[in-house]
Amino acid sequence: MKTAAFRCRYLRAIRTATGFHFSALSIPAFANLTDNGNGSGAIAFTTGFEDAGNYTIELIATDNGTPNLRDTLSFSLTINEVNRAPIWSAVSAQSVDENSSLSVPVSASDPTATG
Repeated sequence: MKTAAFRCRYLRAIRTATGFHFSALSIPAFANLTDNGNGSGAIAFTTGFEDAGNYTIELIATDNGTPNLRDTLSFSLTINEVNRAPIWSAVSAQSVDENSSLSVPVSASDPTATG
């Protein structure tokens, strides 16, 4: 399986004297949220060929004050489907006698074909 990795480095928040942390309400299984502990963080996405589609990412920044206050961030992520090479079906070893004919059936499939 081929994967494509990219990072979103824009999580910023106003730091308070009491500090705060990031957490995820909703991220896909191929995503990992890192809280750098300094008011910034990153979400790393490592997508596979079967992950094409639309996702809603929801994050929370929670402070350490009393009472705890928080803010949420929500954004859409679209994973685009990419073209993949066709795949041949296996063909077993063949033999034919001299002065004879042989027909070998072959087939292939397209992993990105829809419908």
